[in-house]
Amino acid sequence: MNRADASGFGSLVNAAVAHAVTALGNGHGFQMSDMICASEDKGKPHCFYQPASNCGSNILISDGIPTDGWGIDNEWVQLSTNTRILERACFRAAEVLGGATASLSLCAFGTTLEKWRIVAKLILRVQPDIEARIYRENLSLLAWSRGTYAAVHIRRTDKYVEAPPQATCAYADRLASMCQGRCGGLDVFVATDDIREVREFAACHSSIQHSWKTHSLEGSPPRNFGRAAHYRLYAELMLMVRSEWVVATFSSNVGRLVQLMRDQSVDTMASLDDQWVAGPYG
Repeated sequence: MNRADASGFGSLVNAAVAHAVTALGNGHGFQMSDMICASEDKGKPHCFYQPASNCGSNILISDGIPTDGWGIDNEWVQLSTNTRILERACFRAAEVLGGATASLSLCAFGTTLEKWRIVAKLILRVQPDIEARIYRENLSLLAWSRGTYAAVHIRRTDKYVEAPPQATCAYADRLASMCQGRCGGLDVFVATDDIREVREFAACHSSIQHSWKTHSLEGSPPRNFGRAAHYRLYAELMLMVRSEWVVATFSSNVGRLVQLMRDQSVDTMASLDDQWVAGPYG
């Protein structure tokens, strides 16, 4: 079995952005693989994200694993040290996106994370019809999400094999330290693969003390990679990306992807596993 077959959406997309940095930074084209698509859509080109850059001497199609001959390093901390490739990739992405002065300035003078975010803006543009469907089916009725809210990502199940799990109330305590004077009555979205965590988070001292209103998407997350699971996960990503503050773990690919997709300042997102904070995402 191809190793990408056993990888989750977050790991595949993070690897693809790393591939895109290397491809664009070396003057090549880039195309996202169908590996990131729902099971019903695999085999179709551009089946979730819009086309990126097909201009270049070669076209790299990212499949979520290292590709021989491209010099690609999937480790995001190590890749970020190649500042020249990252800067070239940033400028190329910014130009494809329209060459806005602010984006070009970030490519020249911004932080490593800001440059990664410019590349991600090009690579991670969802197809308009799919984005509309995700909004209609998962987000349109969430009135609280149109105001100021916070989010936490509490990953359980397979998380245990990658990093020690963090206590549920540690997420609440860290969030309280971030929102400070704006904590009272805050809406808090809980993204999790274990729906029991929502009730546990609501029972934490910080949640009760600040009268937080806890939210989640309805029902237990599907355990397959069909459209329902795929679109639900992306809806959760969007809620975290748009929130005022996020508490997550950067040992999780989803946590790192959220930081990559956000426009807010780096200090509006916190990781509970400190050993992962060094590098472009933290």
